[in-house]
Amino acid sequence: EHRTSLKLKAQRVLNGDAPMLFRLLLVLIGISLPALSEELVLRVAIPADEEEVGAFLDFQRISELLKKVPVQVKPLKVPIRRAHLMFFHGQVDCILDFPENSGRESISENYLSSPPLSSYLFFFFVPEDASPLKSVDEVQKLVIGAPKRHEYFLGPFIKDVHVEWARSEAQLVKMLEMNRIDAILAALPYMESYQSRLRFAPTHPLASANNHLICRNTETNLRLLNGIVVKEP
Repeated sequence: EHRTSLKLKAQRVLNGDAPMLFRLLLVLIGISLPALSEELVLRVAIPADEEEVGAFLDFQRISELLKKVPVQVKPLKVPIRRAHLMFFHGQVDCILDFPENSGRESISENYLSSPPLSSYLFFFFVPEDASPLKSVDEVQKLVIGAPKRHEYFLGPFIKDVHVEWARSEAQLVKMLEMNRIDAILAALPYMESYQSRLRFAPTHPLASANNHLICRNTETNLRLLNGIVVKEP
């Protein structure tokens, strides 16, 4: 059932029922904060490396939407492990990530989570002259490269596969061009700028994940998150 659901989601994108290349879902926000008279500062950790662009897309949309309310959003772009440590130690208010990416226990009652802000489908990407890969069964004897940022999420899907983890999609593309790996397992839109040089099977995603704005459990954060309404096209 899960794989059928993924195929249907991929087909919706191809048919134009969802944003092209898995761009962000339409996010509408209507926040009423009558009790807050002063501008708030929301510190958000974004797991990403400097050369990476894809991880910043959701944050840019959230920042634009939160301009409508008295909130100053301060982003901090850091590697994933540091981002989660900062969040759990209270050094930032929120983290923008897949809940499954945390190596700790699942998000509990101590934390608040927005609705899914965007959906990402993961595919195997190969060189232009190679045949697209459609399943884990086809990569059992291959060396697969994947972004370390998604290690906890992707791990269960490729537990019996030889995986080389890299800090970013840009580094993975270089590794593929140098024949250090046979394929890349990554998500759109992170791989968007490399599509012209690679091939993938768009109707055969390996997995699907959603980005959430996960915040510490405070009254202020609860009011903010309660105002975020996500509607799919």
